[in-house]
Amino acid sequence: RTAIKFPPSSRMAMFNSIVMLAQGSKADDGRLEWLASNTVPVLVEWASKGSIDGDIRHPLCIAAAFQVIYTLLARCGSFDWLSGDISEAEFVCRTLRCALKSFHTSEGDGQTEDMLRLAALKLLVTIIALNHANDMETEAGLKGYLTPREIQQAMAALHGAANVDKNPEVRRLAN
Repeated sequence: RTAIKFPPSSRMAMFNSIVMLAQGSKADDGRLEWLASNTVPVLVEWASKGSIDGDIRHPLCIAAAFQVIYTLLARCGSFDWLSGDISEAEFVCRTLRCALKSFHTSEGDGQTEDMLRLAALKLLVTIIALNHANDMETEAGLKGYLTPREIQQAMAALHGAANVDKNPEVRRLAN
């Protein structure tokens, strides 16, 4: 049995198609949650494993995968779709660490690196927003998904990007 290997451009086209599908779906029919539950955990695990390279974990493919994750999280507005062996808190923390790792990367040429960092930053901001929304919804005494240390790391990345990043788009988004 031979494995079929798709080049980064084909994988990016597939990820972009998923983004378009998610953007065009109605939020109330359950398809977005189904798509998120069947796509996002796999993409986070794939992006988290190993280092970025020029093939399997190409920086542009990781950026496109982050765009899928960002779009589905933003459209679903929660992590309620998550099911399986992993808790919501553990999954949110894993996703945040993955986004932070990619945001701090220096892989690829300048434009490729910028695209990866912008996608990671969008995902980072979305996770922080959903964590805050969960904080607001929980009963008194309960916390959101992220620990104070994780929130501090994410906010430090945002603050640094807003003030000193060389890319004006990254600075604008971080602000």
